[in-house]
This record gives sequence, C-alpha cells and structure tokens, in this order.
Amino acid sequence: MKKLLPTTILTALLLNLQVIKGQQENTISHFVKRAKEKIHEKDYEEAFAAADVAIAACPSCYEAYMVKGDVFAESGELKKAIPLYKKAYAICKCIYPYLMMANYKAKAGLYDEAYKDLDELLKKDSVKNAAEVYGMKAHLLGLQKRYEESYYNFCSAYKLKKELFTLYRMMLNEVHTNRIDLLDEHLKAYIIQDADRNADLDYGRRGDVYSYMRKYDLAFTDYDKSLRLNPKNVFSYICRSIAAANTGKMNLALQDAEKAIALAPLSKEALNNRALIYIHLEKYDEAMRDLENVIAADSKMYYAYNNLGYIYYKLGGAANYKKALYNYDKAFEIAGPSYMPYWKYREAVAAAK
Repeated sequence: MKKLLPTTILTALLLNLQVIKGQQENTISHFVKRAKEKIHEKDYEEAFAAADVAIAACPSCYEAYMVKGDVFAESGELKKAIPLYKKAYAICKCIYPYLMMANYKAKAGLYDEAYKDLDELLKKDSVKNAAEVYGMKAHLLGLQKRYEESYYNFCSAYKLKKELFTLYRMMLNEVHTNRIDLLDEHLKAYIIQDADRNADLDYGRRGDVYSYMRKYDLAFTDYDKSLRLNPKNVFSYICRSIAAANTGKMNLALQDAEKAIALAPLSKEALNNRALIYIHLEKYDEAMRDLENVIAADSKMYYAYNNLGYIYYKLGGAANYKKALYNYDKAFEIAGPSYMPYWKYREAVAAAK
C-alpha cells in the first residue's frame, strides 16, 4: 500500500467544530462509518484519514482502533493492523477485535495463528460470548475443508447460543458431509417467526440449504417469503432466480435477475446471475456483455471467466475454442486447484482445439 496521507486540515477543522458543538459522539460514529465506506471502495487513504479523526475525537473508542486496523488489514498490511486490534481489545475487553484479527490472519493464510488467538480467547475468564468464538473457529476450519472439526465447533457454538444463523451454518456443513439424518432433524428446528427482525434473512438462508439439497421448489418458496418481508433483498432475488431456472421457469428467472440488477446495478453477483440465465436461454451476446462487465469491475471473479469459457465452447470453432481455453485456464489460475466449475468443458475444449 502506498504511503497514507495524514488527516487534512479541512477534516480537522470540521472535527473541532463538531466537538465544540458538543457532538463528539456523532463525530466518532460518522467518521467510523465513513472509514468503513471508504474501505469498501478501496480508498484506503480516505479510510485511514477518517479513522484517525475518530481516534483523535475519542482516544478511548475501541471501534475507531478497530476500523483503523481494518484499513491496514484490507490493504495488505496485517502486521500494522494487529497492534490496533489488540489496543481495541484492551479498551473494550470484548471478543470482536480478536475475531476480526483471526479472520484477517486466516485470509493471509495464517490459520495456525488465527486458531491460537481464538483458543486463547476461549481460555479467558472474561469471555462471555464464547459461542461467537466457536462460530468463527468453525468458519475458518470450514474454509480449510476440515469439516469434521468445523462441525464440532458449530455444535459447541449452537449449544451455548441457539441462534438460527449458527443452525444454518451447521446445516450447510451437514449438506457437505452428507449427514442427512441430522439435517432433517435440524430443518425441523429451524422455525422462523415473520415478526423477527431478521426473518427475511432467515428465510433466505433456509432457502440456501434447500438449494444445496437440490430441493428447488422448497428453496423457491423460502426466497419468496424472504422477498415478501423485504422486497429490496437483492440476494433473495438472485437466489429465487436460480431456483426458478432450476425448476424450468426461465421467464420468471430472468425477471428476478432483472429486479436484482435494478436494485444493485453494480452488483457482480447480480450481473453474473443474469448472464447464467441468458446462457440457458442461448442469448450469448447478452451473457457475454454481463460477464465482461463483471470482469471489468473485478478481474479476480473466476466464475465469470468460467462462464465466458462455456459460451465460447458453445459457439464452437477453432478461434472460439482458443478463447474458451484461455478463459477456463484463467478461472483455474485465480480459483486454485480445488475449484469445481459449474460448466465442466475445459477438457473437451482442449481436445477439440
């Protein structure tokens, strides 16, 4: 990451004005939020400046140190982030700085260090939210495909705190490890109340489980309930679109894909999903346009390359096979050896070429 700029004079003046007016708390919240937004936009200089303002306004605000740690971690300077997470923990004595630190260590491939941090956290007498620690450890073990250990930790988390989100993650593990008896039992326990604050998300998550089980009719029903509660849930439109496509309702699938893009025009997932629908409808030009937009937004989106590879394979001919092979190989290069593509035609392309 290039050298970060100090907080601007204008920002400092704004800070002083707000503190003078007795709005210190609002100032901290505003700049922490701004830092998070700028991290999302990958504007690390502005994110760093906003985090510094928050710390200047309140040197005892753990969230300000956490978000500054996030800036370093997201920009690839994890070593500089770790002391900030530890400073945040020293202030709040809560688990979240350590959870974030473990998450970023795992992203950097330092899984053993991440597990050590989490295990140390579990040993501390002051830890009151051990369920979240077990949940994070289960998540990281799942990323390493250590499903048995992951499942044990999900069970530990759920035993301590019976949350639907934990149960959902347990069920995904049960899908991947073929624990059908436990899966059926836990689906019966996954009871959603429409009045709950996160009911739309809970319906969507159960829909995900049904989708992984290839029970697309049940998945469609849950995504439909999710959208009834929250008509602006982009991912439920995307997922209902996939469920509709898998039950042969292609026109409805395309309608939902269009609704997702209308709500989130820059969503890579929404554009890729519409491209898949176009592929099924054999509208290859439209699909290619969406996929090229996905890659333009993020050149590391391996599934977009894989989908382009399939289109060129379907178009046929020596020139298209060459393009297909390039895109398939690009997908594997980015995703790594464990990648299981949706379209599995690379060998056919290589043989034909």
